[in-house]
Amino acid sequence: MVVIDPPFITHDVWRNYAITAKYLLKYDPDPIVQDHTTTDAAGTTRKGYVIGTTVKENKELMMELFGAKPAVFLPNCAHLVYQFTVFLNCAEYCDTLKKANPEIEYTTMNDAIQ
Repeated sequence: MVVIDPPFITHDVWRNYAITAKYLLKYDPDPIVQDHTTTDAAGTTRKGYVIGTTVKENKELMMELFGAKPAVFLPNCAHLVYQFTVFLNCAEYCDTLKKANPEIEYTTMNDAIQ
């Protein structure tokens, strides 16, 4: 599993993180992780679990790089100008991230994943 919480959110930075994540996942010793595959936007099959945080505007990029989709759970960082979303390619194994956090008011559940 690779968890990425970068200090920068530009596409170039994310592409570099993706290169590193792919390398790290290649050598993940957990056979369950090695058997987990997702398909990214280009149709490429990728192995391993990835969880990353970035702005919701990077939704297509996260799908392209990792086959990652937004979680319903949202980090609550009130002092930040930009609010972040958790993206993951293993949502089926993360029950906590499938639930809306009570301190954030969603107008609709769809707001959580837009």
